[in-house]
Amino acid sequence: MGIKLQGRTFFTNIHNSVSVIVDELTYNDGLKRSAIYRCLVGGHPNVSYARNQGTIAFNKGLNHLSGVPVFTFTDTRSELTGPWVTGSSALLESLWRYIEDEGGQIGMRPMFVPFSNGAQPDADALRFVTTERQFLETFGITTEQVSARYPC
Repeated sequence: MGIKLQGRTFFTNIHNSVSVIVDELTYNDGLKRSAIYRCLVGGHPNVSYARNQGTIAFNKGLNHLSGVPVFTFTDTRSELTGPWVTGSSALLESLWRYIEDEGGQIGMRPMFVPFSNGAQPDADALRFVTTERQFLETFGITTEQVSARYPC
């Protein structure tokens, strides 16, 4: 496993039975994106216009700060389960154990939790779909390997 987790920080949150985990750089990119959105919207005399323009910038103009990869997990019995989530809650538990064993740290932080609104994801939410390659590049292990190494 070529990726070193020693000293790295990851952040997690949960909403409506969907959990997320991101690395610190991704979390910070999301904070910057949110700050830009607040600047675009804040103080404008026409609030609905500002929200519309802020949303356009948020969804299109700031794609390079989209806060991905955001790895999402939910209970396999949940109606929120679909091919758009990274995996099950059991996979997340295995991943947490792996991160901690490899010297990484995990903290709770407020953040957007994709796919937690109880509806099928829309086009904007689908930008949060992650791949096995992104998982491997972020954590240095595949989902299959982490599940085998830390069975739940």
